[in-house]
Amino acid sequence: MNLHSIHTPKPVSLAPLSILGTRLAQQPDAITPRSVTKPASAAPHIILVGRDDRDKAHASWFPETSAEAARRAAERMGMHAIAVTASIQEIADKLPAGKLFESGLAFVPFVKREVFDTLMADVPPEEQARVEQARLALASEKAAKKASEDSDGGDDIELPPLKPTQLPPDWSKIKVGSVVLASDRQSDGWWEALVEAEKDDNMLVLRWRQSPEMDPFLRKVDQVALLPTAYRGG
Repeated sequence: MNLHSIHTPKPVSLAPLSILGTRLAQQPDAITPRSVTKPASAAPHIILVGRDDRDKAHASWFPETSAEAARRAAERMGMHAIAVTASIQEIADKLPAGKLFESGLAFVPFVKREVFDTLMADVPPEEQARVEQARLALASEKAAKKASEDSDGGDDIELPPLKPTQLPPDWSKIKVGSVVLASDRQSDGWWEALVEAEKDDNMLVLRWRQSPEMDPFLRKVDQVALLPTAYRGG
């Protein structure tokens, strides 16, 4: 065989392969994150803020999709409806979301007084006065109604007996429909409250069992007490 006739193949340059046999893609030095815009249904558009008949501060946000209904609820409840602007955007993002009821009212949780004062700083004095008059009128109407019920024996309203399933044996068994004891102030004592909803961070949405017409309120699980399981009071 003539050695000079042997053809020597030229070296072939192959694309780099990973150990899994797939082509290695060249990675960029840095990846620029894309900004994410919240949909209108999940972003604060309007804030309801005000005080109740016990002078407790409330505030919560509502999305653009329910802004008109929230404004109507504010009128009925003697609260302010404030548009979310850049100056209060940071506060709005930290507020709890509100909830609209079929009755036309809204669930607006408690907030710290300093948050209330900050939100009210940009509300014109004449608007504050108008809503304050509405709030006082509602409080007066509620007080008159309660006085009338008391004079008619309203304090002796007979409630249906509690079911065993409504009396949790320990705090970990508290759920929607449970009845617990809650206190507004230490001097007010403890009263029966119905659990209407559960929220994050062990928060419960409660409503006074004896006064279901009053606004719901929030308490942490460790801020409520349990009724004895043998309790069957009305």
